[in-house]
Amino acid sequence: MIRGGQMRCLRGRPPLPALLCLTAILCLPPAGLSRQSGQTPSPHPDAVPRMEPAFYPRERTYAYAPSLLEEEGGKRRYLFYCANREPGSVTDYLCLRIGTRTRSGWQWGEERAILAPGEAKTDWDSRHVCDPEALAGRFRYQGRTWRYALFYLGCDAESSTHNQVGVAFANRLEGPWRKYPEPIIRYTTHPEGGRIGEAHGFPVYRYWGVGQPAAVSLDGAGKALLCYTRGEETHGQEMVTADLSDMDAGPRLSPPIRVPAAGLTTVGGKPIAYPRNISLAFSPSRKRLYITREGELHTDTRFPGFISSYVQVAEMAAEDLRAGRGVWRVVATIGRETTGWSRNHNAALGRDARGRLAQEDRLTLALSVADSFETPPPDFAWLWTYRILLYDLPIPPAK
Repeated sequence: MIRGGQMRCLRGRPPLPALLCLTAILCLPPAGLSRQSGQTPSPHPDAVPRMEPAFYPRERTYAYAPSLLEEEGGKRRYLFYCANREPGSVTDYLCLRIGTRTRSGWQWGEERAILAPGEAKTDWDSRHVCDPEALAGRFRYQGRTWRYALFYLGCDAESSTHNQVGVAFANRLEGPWRKYPEPIIRYTTHPEGGRIGEAHGFPVYRYWGVGQPAAVSLDGAGKALLCYTRGEETHGQEMVTADLSDMDAGPRLSPPIRVPAAGLTTVGGKPIAYPRNISLAFSPSRKRLYITREGELHTDTRFPGFISSYVQVAEMAAEDLRAGRGVWRVVATIGRETTGWSRNHNAALGRDARGRLAQEDRLTLALSVADSFETPPPDFAWLWTYRILLYDLPIPPAK
């Protein structure tokens, strides 16, 4: 989320110290405030030629936090992502563009909003919705069986706080989507995690919460491996087996297990404490799970420093990951040297609607990119540089 006016540290900014989110608060406009940016973003001084985004949003809008599905034998793509709908106003919606393969490449349709924040201020997702993750299966809800579930992050607070994970259901990827009324992965009940203030008419809580869902189907029906980021009194990436086959009775969740970090390192070679903001895809032929994860923050002195400069792709045997053990093998690190953009974040792996790799010979990444500046620019110009590009990466042979 922004992952901004809530003023968000952006979806990729979860389990980080409160001071970091306060930095973002100072840099984003109040909810609904429309500002005209009169500054053209300046590229990084030694940037390589930039990769072109998949599409260009309207002026003073952003697009990021993608989820990419490939269907109909590779002829159609569904690109879900997070965006603002009113230029200059920072409120996150879930949006969709449909791509059709042509001789000249992919042609993308118009943006459509598929899920909005809750209408009532008492709704748990009344401030922002972001981080879409669609999954095929069979899900019983309100006396009907639905073909698709859409996991997402929602919140009812400002300052990038009180985030939770919810789900909606539909029979078509285009929607309409019907929300389940309560979050399925909830904010902490820790006594120190409560409300600490108010901003722009919304409460502010102590912790970021839980969000950034990633999921693959376990049975082609109602069970999924569901991963999410936690940023509360504890930080890390967790996973559960989520059974959504009968949502009239409610979700059934296994106890959470931490996603292992062994084998993952910073660009400097130091082991990381935990991965964060991952995407997930399964290779049936290799019996392996692939992830993307965001790199560390503040790797240079440019603004914004709270957005990562690179993403990393890694893989592990599926049974090891589900058991919470094993060592990751890094497949690629993708940063400015590859994309030409100084900020690379919020990535997703291309897959089918059950979470399987779209192709077995390569990985297709939907990658959020952004500009950076020597100093914070006026009128929030940095925010309107958020774009999504697609990048193909050959899968290296197993060692």
